Amino acid sequence: MKRWLISTNENAGRPAERPTEESGEAPPSERPSTSGTERDRPVHKEVHKKSDQPYSKCRKYREEFIHYGFTCVIVNEVQHPQCVVCTEVLAHESLKPVKMLRHLKTKHPSLAAKPVDFFQRKEQQLQGQKKVLTKQTTIPAKAQQASYEVAYLIAQAKKPHTIGETLIKPAAIAISRAMHGDKLARELESVPLSSGTVARRISEMAQDIKCQLVDRVKKGKYALQLDESTDVSNSAQLLAFIRYIFDGKLNEDILFCAPLEGTCRRGYFHKT
Repeated sequence: MKRWLISTNENAGRPAERPTEESGEAPPSERPSTSGTERDRPVHKEVHKKSDQPYSKCRKYREEFIHYGFTCVIVNEVQHPQCVVCTEVLAHESLKPVKMLRHLKTKHPSLAAKPVDFFQRKEQQLQGQKKVLTKQTTIPAKAQQASYEVAYLIAQAKKPHTIGETLIKPAAIAISRAMHGDKLARELESVPLSSGTVARRISEMAQDIKCQLVDRVKKGKYALQLDESTDVSNSAQLLAFIRYIFDGKLNEDILFCAPLEGTCRRGYFHKT
């Protein structure tokens, strides 16, 4: 501490040395750094910082990675390594031979010396399991269409959603078995008609109809009409009707029905 004070006091009376044009020296703040860390810093780090995408996303799967017991699986449009032995999916940054070899020696040390043919057979078995699982869990397109058709009929008839699983599907299977045999009857069993499925189908169709109506209204002129009504529970509902022109014809539809949170009386509406 005393040494620092003495050196400060000695330099206090001296004027600051300024660089002259004759000497050609630059001030210390403008001189290039000659430290070992600055000289040895790699240039590619600056390139990676300026790049738009992270360096890790540039890694690609190569066929020789099967020597380490890894195949490729795509998650969110990004390649990830997947072990063919334990089916574990690693992070995208693990697409390095060192990390994949470490996984093989750590998790499966007894298989580290296996030839490449062993891992290729494991990969074929894994792909076969994926196909079987996809086939069993995927609903055919015709079954999906039939499910929407039945849900639409249930909504039109204003029947409970459980009728599809308790009455319509068993009746269709019995009719198909009597008319065409067991083979076609088993195909009808893949049609999803549970209560939750029917409710979801009706909700999706209602949302699609609403989007179509809004698109039609935006293309031309329209007129609105509001009215108040009560439902079966004696609750006030606000009805909005819309009249518009589509394909040269005058159409009229209900735009929405919203509950009125208040007390409705003749001639006015009172907010509570």
